[in-house]
Amino acid sequence: MKHTPGPWEYRTIDDSIGGIDDSDGNPIGQSFQVKGDVKGENRIANAKLMASAPDLLQAASGAYARLLEIGQYDARHTLQGQQELARLRDAIAKAVGRDNQEIQDEFETRKIMRNPE
Repeated sequence: MKHTPGPWEYRTIDDSIGGIDDSDGNPIGQSFQVKGDVKGENRIANAKLMASAPDLLQAASGAYARLLEIGQYDARHTLQGQQELARLRDAIAKAVGRDNQEIQDEFETRKIMRNPE
């Protein structure tokens, strides 16, 4: 599954709708005002979060790959460290619509290809 490449930008459409556009200005999403959100703050925050999705995915993928490579990352070998890596992996899998194990295998393969023994 592929997504529209970033960067994405937030824009205000009107008082109740926030828009998300691709780098060419094409609309790719909208955020609507929810009940009780009188000032539209949730709508704006939701649209800005959606617009940051490609950047967040890229950052999470880079961090996950780097943490897998770092043998000196002491916390990686703790339960908490493993849980943190799993949360990153799971978020990446959710963002790209793939299975958690498939993501882990792909990153492990990249690690081996970059650092052959």
